[in-house]
Amino acid sequence: MMPAKRLELVRGLGPWAAAAIVVGTMIGTGIFLKPAEMASGGGSVAVVFAAWVVGGVLSLFGALSFAELGASIPEAGGEYAYLRRGFGPAWGFLFGWMHSIVGRPASAASIAAGLLRFWGFLFPAVAVPFFTWHVSLPWMGKPYDLAFSWAQPLAVVAIAVITFINYLGVRLGGQVQVALTLIKIASVLAVVIFGFALGHGDKANFQPMVPPALGLGTIGAFLAALAAGLW
Repeated sequence: MMPAKRLELVRGLGPWAAAAIVVGTMIGTGIFLKPAEMASGGGSVAVVFAAWVVGGVLSLFGALSFAELGASIPEAGGEYAYLRRGFGPAWGFLFGWMHSIVGRPASAASIAAGLLRFWGFLFPAVAVPFFTWHVSLPWMGKPYDLAFSWAQPLAVVAIAVITFINYLGVRLGGQVQVALTLIKIASVLAVVIFGFALGHGDKANFQPMVPPALGLGTIGAFLAALAAGLW
């Protein structure tokens, strides 16, 4: 009797595609959306810069940890494999379902929300609400207006298109990821270059450079900016 053939995932991602996935994950929509919120929540330049530095260090710790785990446990599954090997199959099972039902859908929804904001800025007509649902619950002080526009269906279509591309094959998904990552890096560089070349900045924008006093308010502002930076 021949032994059953072990099923394995297709190793279709080369070094460029794998690097593009990591870079694309690290450079998410947050860099385009969060700086303004960090500046608003931080209250001073020093607090915002400190949040960026601390967030970068924490991200580096996470990257080094995953690099060590990936080298020591070369199995498909990522965090699922690490939790299963380290804490038992039950924790890996729970993480797998949480990741599939909550983690990834929430991440896709946040990216779609960022795409919605960009579309609304570039094409204002898309963001004009055509239906508003007034949600009123007993514990809410006032009704919440849930506005629907054409941006929501377009964001859903974008997610469906990306999902279909990944469904067609690992290699095709990797190629598309490389192209999108290059576009994202070029966009960040364009913002920096054109900001210095065409911008008309003022030193007054860097005021206040430091918070007037160190206290609970400053700590809260730092944590708010850090939370935005880590998103």
